[in-house]
Amino acid sequence: MFRRARYLTPADMFTSRFGKAAGVANAVIVSLCSELIWLGSVLLAFGAVISMFTGMSLAMSIVIASVVTAIYTYLGGMWAVSLTDFTQMVLLIAGIVILFPAAINAVGGWGPFVANAGNVEGLPPFAMWPVGGEAGYVYYTGIEGWMYYAVAWASIGLAGTVAAQDFWERILAAKNEKTAVRTCWITSAIYLVFGMMCPLIGIAAWEINPTFTGEALEQIFPWMATTLLSPYLAIFVSVGLIAALMSSGDSAALAAASLWGRNIQLAIRPNATDKQMLSWTRAMVPVAILVAALIALIAQTIYWLMCMAYALTLVVLFVTTALGIFWKKYNNYGCWSYIIASIAFETGLTIRYLPVYGIDDASYMVAIPTILISLLISIVVTLLTQQADPPKPFADVDGNPLPVKNWLGSWNAVDGG
Repeated sequence: MFRRARYLTPADMFTSRFGKAAGVANAVIVSLCSELIWLGSVLLAFGAVISMFTGMSLAMSIVIASVVTAIYTYLGGMWAVSLTDFTQMVLLIAGIVILFPAAINAVGGWGPFVANAGNVEGLPPFAMWPVGGEAGYVYYTGIEGWMYYAVAWASIGLAGTVAAQDFWERILAAKNEKTAVRTCWITSAIYLVFGMMCPLIGIAAWEINPTFTGEALEQIFPWMATTLLSPYLAIFVSVGLIAALMSSGDSAALAAASLWGRNIQLAIRPNATDKQMLSWTRAMVPVAILVAALIALIAQTIYWLMCMAYALTLVVLFVTTALGIFWKKYNNYGCWSYIIASIAFETGLTIRYLPVYGIDDASYMVAIPTILISLLISIVVTLLTQQADPPKPFADVDGNPLPVKNWLGSWNAVDGG
C-alpha cells in the first residue's frame, strides 16, 4: 500500500491521512526516538565485539564502531547500504553455517545436545509458549507470562517490520512491487531457518560453559567462534557477526536521518526540493550516529535498549498505522488521542512497575494494557468527533484516494495491483 501511494517514510502516511502535525509527531516523537535507541543497541553490540577481540575499553570500542558506521553510511547512501547489507548478510549466514555444526559436534552430537539442553536461567530450553509451573515464560506465570510472550512476538513481528522506517526504506526502494513482495517471502524463510540456529548455538554454549553471566551473555557468539574453530575460521565467523551489526547499524542510521531530512524539513520548509531534503538527510547521518553512540555509552545494556525501541514502535506506531490504513472513519483527533494516551500510559506504567519487573521487562509487561486502554480511548474519540473532524481517505502523495486492496501482496504482484 505504501508503495502504491509513493510514500518515502511511514510518516508520509500520517501527514497525508491526519495532517502535518501528526506526521511530525510520528517522525520525531516516535519513529526517530525508536530508531536512535535501536541504533544505540547495535553500536553497543558492535562495540562489545570489538572490545572482546582487542581488549580495548567498551567506551572506546563504541566510539570506533560509531565512526566506522558513520563513514560508510554517509558516503554511500541507500544504494551502498543495500549492496553492503546483501554482502554482510551472506557473510553472517556463512558464519552461522560454519559455527552451528561445530557447536553441535562439541557437545557430542544432536542426541546429547537435546538430552543436556539447558540455559543460564534453568528454563525449558525448547518451549515455544509459556509452560506451567514456576517456569512460565522467563519466570512470568499466568496472565503475566502470556502478556510477555505476546509482546515478545508482536514487538518484532509487527513493530519491527510493519511500522519501522528501516524496514520500509527497503520495501519502498525495491524495483517494483513484485520484487518487494518476493523479497519479503524469501527473507522470511531465511530468517526462520538461520534465526533458529542462533539460539541453538546459545544452548550449546551453555552446555560447554554453564558459567556465563553478566556481560559474557552478550558475547556468546564470538566466544563460541574463538573456542571451537581454527583461528582463520573464527576470524571469518566474527567478521560475519560484525557485518550483521554493521548492516543493522547503517539501516537505522539512514532511517533516522531520512525521517529528519524529509518529514521534519517538509514541516519546516513545505517547498523544500528533493536536493535540499537529500542534503539534510546526508548531514543528519553523523548526527544520528552521535546521538545513538551517547545512548549506547549511557545505557550499556543491549537487551534493554532493544526492548525499549521495539516497545515504543509497537505501542505507539503499529496501532495508528493499521487504523490509518484500514479504518475509514479514523480521524486526526482519534490519531492524536491514541498517540498521547499511549505515550502517557506506557511511560507512567513503566515507571510504576519498574520496581516489580525491572528495567529490562517493565516496558514489555505494560505494553498490552497500554495498547488496549489507548485503543479504547482512540475509538471513542474518533466516533465522537466525526462531524468536527471529518476523516481523510487513505491517499497517495498527490492526495488522490487510494483503495485498500491486495494489501498482503502476492507472489505475482505488480505495481498498482
